[in-house]
Amino acid sequence: MNKSLFFILLALFVSISISTSSRADTIILNQPEIHLVENHTGSVNLAGKITPQAIEYVATWTYTGPIYIPDENLNWTIISCDPNGIIPVGKAVTKVEISHSYTHTYTGDLDIQLENDTKLWSIHSSDLDNNVEDIDETITNTTTFTGDDPNQVWFYQFRDVLEDDTGQLNEMTLKVYYANAEPDISLSTSELHIDCSDSQSVSTLAASSSTQQKESTSRLIDKEAINEMFDEQGTARVIVNLKESLVADTKAALVKGKSTKAFRSKVKQVRDVVLDKYKGKKSFKTHHEYDNIPSFSANVTVDQLNDLLAEDNIASIEPARKYKCFTAQGLPLINAFDSRSATTGSGISIAICDTGIDYTHPMLGGASFPNDKVIGGYDFGDDDSDPYPYYEAHGTACAGIAAGFIGSYGDYIGGVAPGAKLYALKVTEGSEEYMYDDSIAASWDWCVTNQYADQDNPIMVISVSLGGSKFSNICDNSTVLLTTAAGNATNAGITIVAASGNEGYCDSISEPACISTIISVGAVYDRSLSSGGWCIDSTSCIAESYPECDTGYICYDTNAISGEVNCYSNSADILDVLAPSYSVTTTDITGSGGYDNSSDYTTGFAGTSAATPYVAGVVAVIQQYSYQNTGSYLSPSEIRNLLVDTGTMTYDPKSDIYTPLINLESALEAAYPCDGESISINNTGGQTLSISGINLPAWLTIDMQFPIEILPNSTLTICLASDCSAVCESEISYSDNITIYSNDPDTPELILPVIATCATCSSTPLGDITGDCLVNLEDMSVIASSWLDCGYYPESYCN
Repeated sequence: MNKSLFFILLALFVSISISTSSRADTIILNQPEIHLVENHTGSVNLAGKITPQAIEYVATWTYTGPIYIPDENLNWTIISCDPNGIIPVGKAVTKVEISHSYTHTYTGDLDIQLENDTKLWSIHSSDLDNNVEDIDETITNTTTFTGDDPNQVWFYQFRDVLEDDTGQLNEMTLKVYYANAEPDISLSTSELHIDCSDSQSVSTLAASSSTQQKESTSRLIDKEAINEMFDEQGTARVIVNLKESLVADTKAALVKGKSTKAFRSKVKQVRDVVLDKYKGKKSFKTHHEYDNIPSFSANVTVDQLNDLLAEDNIASIEPARKYKCFTAQGLPLINAFDSRSATTGSGISIAICDTGIDYTHPMLGGASFPNDKVIGGYDFGDDDSDPYPYYEAHGTACAGIAAGFIGSYGDYIGGVAPGAKLYALKVTEGSEEYMYDDSIAASWDWCVTNQYADQDNPIMVISVSLGGSKFSNICDNSTVLLTTAAGNATNAGITIVAASGNEGYCDSISEPACISTIISVGAVYDRSLSSGGWCIDSTSCIAESYPECDTGYICYDTNAISGEVNCYSNSADILDVLAPSYSVTTTDITGSGGYDNSSDYTTGFAGTSAATPYVAGVVAVIQQYSYQNTGSYLSPSEIRNLLVDTGTMTYDPKSDIYTPLINLESALEAAYPCDGESISINNTGGQTLSISGINLPAWLTIDMQFPIEILPNSTLTICLASDCSAVCESEISYSDNITIYSNDPDTPELILPVIATCATCSSTPLGDITGDCLVNLEDMSVIASSWLDCGYYPESYCN
């Protein structure tokens, strides 16, 4: 337990006994330590039970070994963590954290799981290595919960499965967080301050990053993360992005992979104009100066950061973020994990053009067709109304990545857009894995006809993880039917995203991804890989002979890192974006069908097929965000430009091409940046918080559609625009209130005081303690209070 994060209300001793129940050889931990989460107030009664208040608690079970792990013993050793009635009715589980330490040889042999009455998580299970290695890791944010039974028992279990080895568990700590089972609203600040002292003008909400010129303060991305670095080390490592207009050919050259000498020279010239002013200054240290990207990274002081923000040549400054080597479903890799907490794709439908969707899967509706998740579709391969798959789970796996409900099974934590609806467009015939392009075109045409069949959930994106052939250029003339169908869908406002293919092409992608109106998607690793080989086409520039592949050829990736382009991912000048892939855990056909007959999930879905639904989910989230902010949707071309412009430029060595890796957080920021003030609304409860409306003073504006939903244990930031001229004609400061209406039963109306500072004194009068340019009773009260604090010694205060 980290005592800097929590203060202890009651320390209850851990009792250990051996159970004789059906779970044999189970170590039972009763009566956990109960802690109150920081920044909350509450109490624990003498019986050890938490009083049912709308505040957060954490229960901690710790077991210190050693526990010997028998070799090749397939029976689980189980540590049972029992709340034992400590948590009262009215609470819900919101988060789980696990830390554990093992000493074990051949660590890949060790299976570790966490289980409760309804869920199972695989925590550690990997391939063999021949090294003696200890497991000492912390797994955080295992899942997001909604309304789970607060008194369910948690089972931490482990076993050895293969080879001759020995091991022991040294220590295990399980933390389970509890909050009010109802929605629980709170704000990140108790009072909002708006500075109107510099200008009496109107501050407007940005409609688009391409049409709105940002002020210097709005150029700073993720200010909180940068300030945190300043607080910890005095300097901050940041990425400085130069204005694209200074390097006119930047975007075209990078997207098309043409890194010419003249272009590189122009980038260096523009960058050096800025860097020459700072090189040699104390504490200023550059890390990277890119050849093909008009940016650089450096360590800066607070003053140097402010000077950079004042530079005309700077477009934006963002923190240099650390990335984890292993990611669950690739969501953090594309900065989608935090974004989906508040923007889930609600009100948008994604059409999965594939092998059908198992709509009976609990993450995909869990009921007969149509249901609450898969709301429509058709079987175009067999010309019938039921798009259920014939054993082939490809479409079901894509659906889980794009928009599966939030849940947890191993690395499966829900889709990119868990609030979006799905349409199942089955284009395969019977149990075959292939499909014809006329069926594909029919499915796209159907989407145009039925786009608004559900007025509240229009079809705004089609995900296509299939294809064939090989094209190095736009292929509109090669297939009139598909090109026309794609053009019609695009004209209707539907964005189509399609996989580039897995043949390892260095200068070509597959059809239909090569059609000009379609966004083509390549793949990157979603986690590190020591080594791997993939069967590819013989015409790939990196193909090596390998008779065991159907094609006879293979490519290898060694020591690949998260975010690196897969060697099998087709690449070309016309490739639009990249997205995560490699052994993705996602939904499988329930029961005996699909990829894994013993599970309803697959842990090995990969290829550009997996990358494409990531992009489809991102598009759904962006379209929901657009509609909330403007009441309209972005066009497919605007979506493409947004994804390309805000992506992280990623190098593919086999093709010598840079392609943007999608970045959802940056895309949302670029589409609708906060040019003024903002308020952050937190949901610390166990159910979804619905904001039905916000009542503002006349001089403040929010450009957003209500209601807005915020998931449990999540935060939503809302931009405000202010008209200072309406309040600062004669006032030095002005006070008012913002009222937020929600479904929080305890606080249905939350009032936030807001203060506008209209002026500052040209010369502060002696004795003006409060800064209002006056010496009055408020100043006297501050002086009197300070005088008392100093022990009745006026001279101490004066000094």
